[in-house]
Amino acid sequence: MPQPNDPDLNDLMSIPDPFAASPSALADAKPNPEWWPASPTRSRMRLRRWVGFTSAVAMEAILVYGMGWRDQNPLSSWVFVAGIAIPFVSAAVLVALATREKFHLRVSLAWVLPAAFVAFAALTLASHGNGDSAFASIAACLVATTLFTAGPATIGLATLRHSFAIGASWRTAAISMAAGLTGVAAIRMHCANDAFAHVLIGHGNALVLVVVLMLTLGTRITRA
Repeated sequence: MPQPNDPDLNDLMSIPDPFAASPSALADAKPNPEWWPASPTRSRMRLRRWVGFTSAVAMEAILVYGMGWRDQNPLSSWVFVAGIAIPFVSAAVLVALATREKFHLRVSLAWVLPAAFVAFAALTLASHGNGDSAFASIAACLVATTLFTAGPATIGLATLRHSFAIGASWRTAAISMAAGLTGVAAIRMHCANDAFAHVLIGHGNALVLVVVLMLTLGTRITRA
């Protein structure tokens, strides 16, 4: 049966597509974005965790050795336990919680917040009043402590890049607190000023600074 001679049907394929891009638009089109690498596996995550933590501790040891051990005011056992040992152990706990495979916000916060509070309280209360609270010494120690905390923070961001698919903000907060505690505990090996105001302001503000900066900038780096 012959097809009817319908001019509308005959010219159907010649009707231009209103949504088709012009050749000039196709020529100016941007290429597809680059492919993002996959998130690290669990075994690589564990390796990154401990390599980063040991590298941060090694860097702090090198800084303490280069800047010199505290010699003017001997390191008492109380300052060692409360000002160095507890913050270091708390930093290790925070790193382990932040990089665990199964991340539960409530459970992690139940461990992270008390660990951070105990470490910071021990850090600031580990003082016998030996030293001065002059502004010049506080400002100088704030700069030095910021240097001590910058190393672990940088190592943490570099080793945990694109590692957190869920809970990136809270995980980064725990990592930043661990970096700050590592640096602030290490400065006690160098700084012989155990005055309460000096430790609280000169050392503690560097801890707050690194946490704020890593939460502001680091979450974009650690998020998968």
